[in-house]
Amino acid sequence: MNEAARYDVIGDFYLEFVARGLASEETLFYQLTAHLLELLPPLAGLDVLDLACGEGHLSRQLAAAGARVTGVDLAARNLAAAQRQTPSGTIQYLQADAQALTPLADRSFDLVVCKMALMDIPDMDAAFAAVARVLRPGGRFVAALLHPCFETPFTMPFAPVEEDETGRFRHHRVQRYFEEGHWRSGGSGVRGHVGAYHRTLSTYLNSLIAAGLQIARLDEPALASGAPDSLERQWHQNIAKILYIEAIKSKPV
Repeated sequence: MNEAARYDVIGDFYLEFVARGLASEETLFYQLTAHLLELLPPLAGLDVLDLACGEGHLSRQLAAAGARVTGVDLAARNLAAAQRQTPSGTIQYLQADAQALTPLADRSFDLVVCKMALMDIPDMDAAFAAVARVLRPGGRFVAALLHPCFETPFTMPFAPVEEDETGRFRHHRVQRYFEEGHWRSGGSGVRGHVGAYHRTLSTYLNSLIAAGLQIARLDEPALASGAPDSLERQWHQNIAKILYIEAIKSKPV
């Protein structure tokens, strides 16, 4: 099954997942989106590409901040949902493969944003090369992704290995870090439905560099999702679940 088919098959589940995630400020989905927006430069007047835009929630927030937004996704059902929820003419949505971005012209964007989708892309080198191609010199690429050091294949995210005398967990099991490739969790979330491509941190960074993108910033926020004192809240306050990467396309000397 190709990547478009995965999300077309789970279309209703995915739309409900996004709606739940945006309904409360306590969800990880809401918080990681808000933090991503905080990392972006002033958007007014910028040409912005929302890479793997899904049903367009981030595209709409970018447009509301004054950007001229193009959203691309491979799944037809995602794009149909995005069109339904977007005022006519405000955002351009295109069906395109992130590994090529064929419909898009060279040097056509000031900013490319990718939220929680790098793990869905089989050929990351091709995707980063496509991002570099469509960025203008000095343009920025900002991505949020599952932290590759702590979200490894078959890691149990909320299972404490050992608790201290107060009931707080001491450490978290990470395994199979070097096993790159596609895997599927046993959970009920998106990764339990469509899986993910795991890569090491160095693979991500070296691939960006090889595409001609300079690493400008890494960010590992302690997000406060989950109820106070819950195991979920402890985990997010002690271990980085989400990694943010900012890279810049070099200007000619």
